[in-house]
Amino acid sequence: SNADNQLGWMYQYGQGVEPDNARALSWYQLAADLGNSKGQNNLESFTADLDESGNYQSATAHVNDAALARAQRWADIQDLRRRIAGLEGDAQNQDDLADQLEHIGKGKNDPITKLFNAAGSVPAVKYHAEAAKYRAEAARLREQLAQIESQSTASVTAP
Repeated sequence: SNADNQLGWMYQYGQGVEPDNARALSWYQLAADLGNSKGQNNLESFTADLDESGNYQSATAHVNDAALARAQRWADIQDLRRRIAGLEGDAQNQDDLADQLEHIGKGKNDPITKLFNAAGSVPAVKYHAEAAKYRAEAARLREQLAQIESQSTASVTAP
């Protein structure tokens, strides 16, 4: 994201490249989307400058840039991997909670333990259902990830 922000700056100020407001805005947007605070600040500031100068509309044109497309693809892949890992962790946590409820006091026969065991199995179903929802969403995202990863970078046209 630091490199994306730097590329935005280079296009904004014409450092080593021809100045290009649309490319600058696109690179800043990518950096900001990746959580880069400098990218977020530069995007906000540059957008305000473009608004003030009346050039914002022309800077929002689609940018056909192979490097930008590859960087966006990489960012999408990383985002999907993070989301999948989070969902799988959430599913495991739900299953762990259900397991704890299902096995509370196992091996004991006193009346209070029997009551906990009977009551514990009811909410455990809810936790298993939540885990299944998380896993289903992770599976959907895995399909999306596989689709993106299988796309050839050759399909990205050069500027």
